[in-house]
Amino acid sequence: MEEKALNILIVSYHFPPEWAGPAERFLRYVPGFKKRNIALHFITRKHGDQQCDKTQHRGATVIRIKAKPGKYNFESFLLNAGHYAYRHRKNYDLVLYMSYNYASIPYNLLLRWKGKPTIALHTMAVNYAGWGLKAKLIKWLSVAGLRSHQYAISSTQYLKANIASVGFPENSILVISNGVDLNRFQPPRNKKEKQEVKKTLNLNGSFNALFVGLKSPRKGVLPLVRGWKMYKEKYRGKGNLILVGPERRENSALASFYSEWDEEVRDAERYDIYLRGSASNIEDYFKACDLFAFLSDLEGLPNVLPEAMACGIPILMNAYEGFSDEVATPGHQVYLTDRNPGQIAADLSRLIEDSDKLQQLSQNALQWIREKHDVEMSLDKFAGFFKELSR
Repeated sequence: MEEKALNILIVSYHFPPEWAGPAERFLRYVPGFKKRNIALHFITRKHGDQQCDKTQHRGATVIRIKAKPGKYNFESFLLNAGHYAYRHRKNYDLVLYMSYNYASIPYNLLLRWKGKPTIALHTMAVNYAGWGLKAKLIKWLSVAGLRSHQYAISSTQYLKANIASVGFPENSILVISNGVDLNRFQPPRNKKEKQEVKKTLNLNGSFNALFVGLKSPRKGVLPLVRGWKMYKEKYRGKGNLILVGPERRENSALASFYSEWDEEVRDAERYDIYLRGSASNIEDYFKACDLFAFLSDLEGLPNVLPEAMACGIPILMNAYEGFSDEVATPGHQVYLTDRNPGQIAADLSRLIEDSDKLQQLSQNALQWIREKHDVEMSLDKFAGFFKELSR
């Protein structure tokens, strides 16, 4: 008997062309899910009348809906997405929410009543602490929105404990690593291949440090730039710093950050700092560069860490909120620093001059990823869970 094909509706506020880590991750999963007889359908925001209501993007169906502009744009989107999911529930076997809050509650309850499971994808540590009436209200609404889902998927045990601590039933939380495609992300075969990739990317110099991510306060790119400048001045450091990733200047809340950022990078090339936008061939940057710097303050299991490890590039990072030994063992697979520019500069100097340590970190991390975070293992777990819920 032929296995039933599953249709999964994924609710994601952020979606290409706007950068979004979770959406990008699941877009990469599309071929693997297809092999497992599962089709992904994304519902996201419509940014303008020029965007089609329904399209295909990298093998997945994408539905774009309007949301009320302004302060409650996110809540408006969630309500409209929930309404769509409920109205079209017969077309889908379950609904996976990458974006959720209290606005998800009404339609989650209706979907549950109609026997359609909803799952919260919990990929980033959440700090529910705070004082005062407003903070308590925000916490209560956030927790209520989270608990309106029947199930949750977390990328680490740390994140599972994070939501279990606010009352989400532990037996309804499944831990699945994000996983990395070891066919796409792998080390250069030899020095010649690395030089060829460097030439293609127009990277110069014998040493290139790399940052990949959104240029935003959370990602720690300002402390990194300041630390790099100190490294070049105080320690007469060598090499270039390559910053790859998008900006989000349309977000008015980040206006002060970008004002500070523009001032900080005004003399970037004097310090061998080079700014580049988003790149679809990010694996080439990992292969071509010699050190990956990651200084976020809040994460779960971000895409870029296992990707970098799989490409054999050593990592300098901080112990962000959400970090655990499921991500890496400090000193063994990664080298820990913090977000203090002086400390970053000192650790850059110490690590860049220690070629043996760089090689050891690279080898240990590559072995770790191959054993623990192969995307095929993650896809098997996702598929098994989805099929179990859809019976």
